[in-house]
Order: sequence, then structure tokens, then C-alpha cells
Amino acid sequence: EVLKKIAALLRGSVRETDLPARYGGDEFALLLVNTPLDRAVEVAERIRRDAAALRFEAEPSLSCTLSIGVAAATPADRTLEAWMRSADDALYRAKDAGRNRVVAQGQAPEPEPAATS
Repeated sequence: EVLKKIAALLRGSVRETDLPARYGGDEFALLLVNTPLDRAVEVAERIRRDAAALRFEAEPSLSCTLSIGVAAATPADRTLEAWMRSADDALYRAKDAGRNRVVAQGQAPEPEPAATS
């Protein structure tokens, strides 16, 4: 139920030209076409907040947090793998900083986001 709701949230949070996809176990990738890094961070932060507000019928007390790494494709990324590695590095910086946050490539993690009610 959790993965299905996250997938639906991603699909509903992006434009038709964007591409959300499950990347592995509990990881998703989101390709935001022609989107500058700062705007992609805004989208990711909105998704993180919306995920925190999700409720699950089977487990009403369950809450969902997301750690999100954001990376823009640059000319230095000669392959898709290099670009994904940049996003993955940002993701692990988000996790290392305490999870439930958005971190962009080349950005220091922000303090923990305020709790939502």
C-alpha cells in the first residue's frame, strides 16, 4: 500500500512530460524534463511534504518520510550512470544527515524539516 501511494503521489506531482519510475526496492527516480535544479528541489520538497501527510488504511499510525537526492544533468555527466551517481550521492547525503529531507548535488544538507501535522 505504501509503495502504491508513493507512486500515485509522484504521478500526480509532475507534468505529463516528466517521468516517475520505480528504481529498485523502495527507491524511485523522477526525471523532470527541462527543469532547473532549484525548481527540481522545490518539486522534491513538495513531494516530501505531501508524502508525510499520507495516511494508510491498513496502518493508520504509519507515517511516511522520504529522503530525496536531486541532480541536474550537466555536460560533465557523460553517461546516464554518471548523472544517476550524482543523484545517488545527494540521496545518501540526505540519509546521512538524518533522513526525511531533500539534498541537491553540491548542496549541504539543511537542518531537519519541521514536522507536519
